[in-house]
Amino acid sequence: VPKLALLVTSSAFRSYVQTCPDTISIRITHGSLDYQSLSTLLNWVNQIMSLPGHKLGVNVPVDCIQIIKTRYAAQVLGMEPYVRHFVENYKLGLRYRTPTPYEFQVVEECSLVEKDDMVEAVGRRIAYLCR
Repeated sequence: VPKLALLVTSSAFRSYVQTCPDTISIRITHGSLDYQSLSTLLNWVNQIMSLPGHKLGVNVPVDCIQIIKTRYAAQVLGMEPYVRHFVENYKLGLRYRTPTPYEFQVVEECSLVEKDDMVEAVGRRIAYLCR
């Protein structure tokens, strides 16, 4: 991925490069980031660089777990503006299914803020199903 593209799309990379301007390559060592999620985000950065007029939002993954993990990776990398639509997509999908215990775990592990919309959506869905 071109360095300039990462500077534009990722506030985390931008901060890192400002502190280490002579950096030639960057290694992502955040252990809790999912490889497939990182790949999705970095492929999207390459697409917007190579295809003028490409939309400025990352395509929503089909799998709900991947939606959660990709959003988390974007938050960690400072790319959240490009995945904001993931939350609404996830919440709409919850209306028609019962989340699994594994999904609860992933949502909780991938929550960075106190009032996370995905955590609240899962909680509301479970409360509804328990009526």
